[in-house]
Amino acid sequence: MNMKLLVAAIVVIVVLVGGFALSPKKGSDVPLLITSFDECAAKYPVLESYPEQCNTPDGKHFVREISVATSTPITPVTPPTSSRKEFGRAVSLSVNDQVTFADGLVVGLRKIDDSRCPANVQCVWQGELAPTLAISQSQDDSTRTEEIRLGTVNNNTVTAKGYQFVLQGATETTATIVVTKATVTSTGGAIR
Repeated sequence: MNMKLLVAAIVVIVVLVGGFALSPKKGSDVPLLITSFDECAAKYPVLESYPEQCNTPDGKHFVREISVATSTPITPVTPPTSSRKEFGRAVSLSVNDQVTFADGLVVGLRKIDDSRCPANVQCVWQGELAPTLAISQSQDDSTRTEEIRLGTVNNNTVTAKGYQFVLQGATETTATIVVTKATVTSTGGAIR
């Protein structure tokens, strides 16, 4: 009888020790080392904001980098007359490129913001690619630059400084535009 009691006690102890060893321990989860927005977005929910944001349970906060910005200002350079662009024809620009039109209008592509919805994420808005152009016209040895923003969804046509700018297409690094001189109505307003 003592042998049966001893075997039963050993079985109970083995079950208790085994159950204790296999049970999850509080705080035993090793936190992942998250160092970027992409790593955070792969593991945790992304806030549907502009720009997108992601928070980790340990309080780290990441924001998606959305633009290919230039830190160097675009300085208009007057090309030879033979290389000037014609109005009404499509022109493709990469970030930091610029073109000069027949009348001296200089158009440079400063950056392209990308607010499109990422793959495998349900978004409230589809987002768009939005190129920012720097436009200037040389006047008496001084140049005044103005920025305009076009978009693949919103504002694909903008009129500024007497010109109409139409975005025909964009990628993360290029934009294709058509520039025409804006026509004027009899009341003096620009027609888009």
